[in-house]
Amino acid sequence: ETGDGSKEKPVATLQKAVDITRSVLSDEDKKIIVKDGLYRFDKTVSILGGDAGLAIEAENKGKAVFTGAKSVSGWKQDPKDKRFLVADFPFKARDGWTYSFVVNGKRATFSCFPQGVGRKTLPYIAGHSEMAKNNRRIIRYDRRTLPAMDSFKDLDLTSVKLFIPQEWASVTTFIATNDWESGVFHLARGTAMPIGQFNQGYKIYNSRVGMTEPGCWMYSIGDNKIYYWPREGESSENITGEVSEINQILYMGRSRDITLRGLVFEGCAKSDKMDDLNAAAVRGCAGALVEECEFRHVAGNGWATYHDWGQTIRRNHAHHLGGVGFWTYGGGGTLFEENETHHLSTGLS
Repeated sequence: ETGDGSKEKPVATLQKAVDITRSVLSDEDKKIIVKDGLYRFDKTVSILGGDAGLAIEAENKGKAVFTGAKSVSGWKQDPKDKRFLVADFPFKARDGWTYSFVVNGKRATFSCFPQGVGRKTLPYIAGHSEMAKNNRRIIRYDRRTLPAMDSFKDLDLTSVKLFIPQEWASVTTFIATNDWESGVFHLARGTAMPIGQFNQGYKIYNSRVGMTEPGCWMYSIGDNKIYYWPREGESSENITGEVSEINQILYMGRSRDITLRGLVFEGCAKSDKMDDLNAAAVRGCAGALVEECEFRHVAGNGWATYHDWGQTIRRNHAHHLGGVGFWTYGGGGTLFEENETHHLSTGLS
């Protein structure tokens, strides 16, 4: 409130800095310098048409961190399973959203069974006549393939999700009811496409059965709790947890010639809306320059654009993401140069 945007009297938030550039600086050579520190965002900052030519730069590369996450505290031993710690979720978890959880600076592994990447799945039971159904509403599972015959008996249906690879894509859906005695999941929504002629199976996300090793985590929507299996040397006294809340820190729409340089984007969730693009850290504009930035610990993508032209994406680092490092659709004339990606499913899409 007392800052004026000068180096001697800086403002505390990016939104306030953007507001000052709009009200005070009228030309297109506008710059915001971000001092070292951790900046928490509880809502997205929008860069719009009138912000053309704006540059947002870290005073020192990699030292200005923008996060959409909130801290998790008050850890206690889980009374149901003494291997795990439990704490209150720091906000109301949303149905259908995907979150990223970081403990002591290292991204935790989301509960999944079977664990692992690729096509490692559990088989479902289906006759040949059922394979071509385009909108499957049930999954028949085989209890003999589970760690114990009663592994699915007490699933928390407020939270557990099914991941189902299909003929050319995949679907993630909640379970409406679980008929454990018959081995049948009734799905909250249909699969909406052929389920796959080669019986590609399914995975269970966000359940206790998926907590298979230290470093795993899950959450319950029903009681709004977060559960974590601590790694060696970690305890309720010495862990610092951060869970993502918002799905975008910066939205850049209907603008041009925006520069981002030397910034770190982290701690973003993935929403359940396709039109969000799930560009969890940043979304683009025409003529953008993104240089020497870092995208990390994000549930969705790092940088994403939609029908934008003439961008330069240079010497950035994207890692430990749930989605793609750099995603672009439509448009053209984009240069990707000397970017580094690791610990994610796809570097560039």
